[in-house]
Amino acid sequence: MTREDAEKVEARFWVKVDRSVGTSNRCWKWLGAKNSRGYGQFWVGGTSIRAHRFCWTLTFGIIPTGKLVLHACDNPLCVRPSHLFLGTDADNNHDMRLKGRAVRNSGITNSHAKLTEQEVREIRARHGTISSVKMAAEYGVNPTTIQRIHKGMRWTHLKN
Repeated sequence: MTREDAEKVEARFWVKVDRSVGTSNRCWKWLGAKNSRGYGQFWVGGTSIRAHRFCWTLTFGIIPTGKLVLHACDNPLCVRPSHLFLGTDADNNHDMRLKGRAVRNSGITNSHAKLTEQEVREIRARHGTISSVKMAAEYGVNPTTIQRIHKGMRWTHLKN
C-alpha cells in the first residue's frame, strides 16, 4: 500500500470516530459498523478488522503475535488509544473476572451439562458405594467428572 493509500485509509477510519469529548478521559466511540458482539468493524483491503485493533496499529504499531488489544474501559466501541492495552487471552479472562463481567453458566444452565441436578445429588449420595468408573458408565460421563463431583470441584453451586 502506498503512503497516499495508507493516509486515505487512516482518514476514512478517523471519520468514523466520535472524539468530541474534549480533554476529558471519556471513550472515543466508534460510529461505523459493528459485529454481532458489539465491537467496531473496519474494512481494509477487503478484510474486516476490529476497530480498536486497527486503532492500536495506527497509534502504536504492529500487535505482537499472541497478544490481544484489550479495553481498560470495557467499552467494545471505544477506540481511544489511552483506553487500550495489550494482553494475552489469560490477561483478558482475568480482567473480565476482576470486573465481574465473566458469565458462569453452572449446572443445567451450562449448555454442555450432561447431568441433571438430581443425578448429581444421586452421585454424591452413592459416593464410596460404587466405583467412579462404573458410575461414569451409568451416567454417560467421564470418571474424572464423577471424581470432581465427589471432591466438590464440579456442581459447586449445589448443596447436598
